[in-house]
Amino acid sequence: YETAFFIYGGGFMVILPAIPIMLVDYLDLSYSIISFGRGVVSAVVIITLIPVLGRIFDKRDPVFMGMVAFIVLVGHPLTVILAYFVPVELSKYFIYLSYTFFGMGMAAVTLCWNLGPMYFARSNMEIPQFTSTHVTLTGIRGLIWPFSGYLLLKIHILLPFIASIIFLIVATLIMRSLHKRPKSAIHPEVEPA
Repeated sequence: YETAFFIYGGGFMVILPAIPIMLVDYLDLSYSIISFGRGVVSAVVIITLIPVLGRIFDKRDPVFMGMVAFIVLVGHPLTVILAYFVPVELSKYFIYLSYTFFGMGMAAVTLCWNLGPMYFARSNMEIPQFTSTHVTLTGIRGLIWPFSGYLLLKIHILLPFIASIIFLIVATLIMRSLHKRPKSAIHPEVEPA
């Protein structure tokens, strides 16, 4: 689970240095269009979906939801790549679609990120340990992936986005393999504290 999240983090963070350069320098988008996509579209999607996904979480586990979230997030860098190839006047619609995918995926990731430690803990005392590990790995990936994205960006603007797609697919496949395991192998009964 943590391996999948670490790799997903690569997919998410590797494009961070490239996004502003792509949107402004390559797609020639105004700051108002960028702000609307990043700030409004993604936020509205996240706010709308979190309650719906919370109900789905009542019936599904974080492994399944993580698998779905990571594959949906592939749409974010993929539509940015497509925006690169369409006429400039159409690129803003691809960016709005990109941030729709982003919002959908991040709504599920937010829930997975917060519920995963509770799901995997064998006792209530393990939840803080799992959460601490998760936060620490987030910091480590924050040191690695954006810098890697910067290096890829120096080679070609599309490379961070291609790397992002690859990372997100790999993270999805890891979650899928975990999801196929018997529930008893990944979700032991919680012992009382």
